[in-house]
Amino acid sequence: MKRRVLTTLAVLVAATRLAAFDAVIEAARPGLAVLPAQNRVESLWWAESGARAAQEIFLDRLAENEHYRVIARAELEAKLQENKLWLTGELSPASIVRLSRVLGVRYLLTGALTEYGLGRRSKGKHRGRRRLGLGGKRFLAAFDLRLMDGETGAIVWADSGRGEAPVELWRAANTEEGTQAEAAMFDFVLRPLLEDLAKRLGEAELPETP
Repeated sequence: MKRRVLTTLAVLVAATRLAAFDAVIEAARPGLAVLPAQNRVESLWWAESGARAAQEIFLDRLAENEHYRVIARAELEAKLQENKLWLTGELSPASIVRLSRVLGVRYLLTGALTEYGLGRRSKGKHRGRRRLGLGGKRFLAAFDLRLMDGETGAIVWADSGRGEAPVELWRAANTEEGTQAEAAMFDFVLRPLLEDLAKRLGEAELPETP
């Protein structure tokens, strides 16, 4: 009986030490907050649903990355509301520093949808202000992603991605009753693009945290 008690105590001590070690490792990772993506295409669907879906993709993918401690969206929204902060437009370096302190993170991740709809791929050169679009008509998407240092307000990493799909997919989605074409094209065009950007960020080498 005594040996069993000692064994149990040893297991409990080891588990406690392991939990404490994990807590130290977790605290050492730089915090990261994924901000809602901006809308530069004047899409009502994006403003209502798309930006939130994009935010979820980055939250899910980066939460799996061992380099960051990603705060949950509920925590982000609660702290913004508690401090009466609203995210509108571009953030100045001073706003980045203040926001990172409020959220308790080292990095802020923000993005912007810069293209989402029908267009033509440009395979030619610019001639004055006219673009020679020699490609066929497609459904195009483009997204810019930036990682900002909360201690300096500077952009420490930036990348962008583009995606496209045949116009026939958009037409098919547009004819389905009760289906928004923009929402239907999200999985075809935008989701793979965003997941690739999240992967690139996860693999990027950033300045070491002091």
